[in-house]
Amino acid sequence: MSLLQTWYGLSDYEIEDRLNDSISFSRFCGLQLNESSPDHSTLSRFRSIMTQTKAYDKIMKNLNKQLEAKK
Repeated sequence: MSLLQTWYGLSDYEIEDRLNDSISFSRFCGLQLNESSPDHSTLSRFRSIMTQTKAYDKIMKNLNKQLEAKK
């Protein structure tokens, strides 16, 4: 969800709406058609925890490494 937010420049409210409306966004995030996305406050809390623990840095380094390997 964070990647989609970054790539499409979406706020927490906007990504919540897009995940509930868009099959492609839902599928990308592994949600089934009968599942709702996490709400905007859950996304905000998750991002805060990821930032505080510096987990985003590790994830982004790993993602970039995979993208570079696949060119």
